[in-house]
Amino acid sequence: GDEVRAVHRMTVMCEKGYEAPISDSRCLRGQLLPSNMSCEPRSCRQPSRILHRHPDGPCAEGAVIASGGQCTAQCAMNYKPSVSALGCHLGELYPAKFECEETEIKVRGLLSSEKPMIPNLIPGLVPPQGAWRGTTVISRFHKNKG
Repeated sequence: GDEVRAVHRMTVMCEKGYEAPISDSRCLRGQLLPSNMSCEPRSCRQPSRILHRHPDGPCAEGAVIASGGQCTAQCAMNYKPSVSALGCHLGELYPAKFECEETEIKVRGLLSSEKPMIPNLIPGLVPPQGAWRGTTVISRFHKNKG
């Protein structure tokens, strides 16, 4: 007659901080399939909910960081990270997250956080003499399309 083959499905369980690239395996006639099952160090995901993060993401290395690697913190323009990098070890980031803090850039004798009161400029308008003494006024003109 016909041979009866018993196939057992198994789920691979790894220790904390490790993961199996292939989580399902089978046992057929005492053989583990696939035969190269292993548990590897768990990678880290980039931190979430970072206000003022860089448009490309909070980590220069991307969304996934290998265990033993690092997330180089990056923020949007005019913000700087509270730490330069986060380390990844077995699926955990150290420290767990960072903050993007507003930078204080010295601009024309004022700190950018002081937010000087400069009215919106109308092309061709000349401010009264001495009104903005010591301030360089930068005006942006947008070309209309059409």
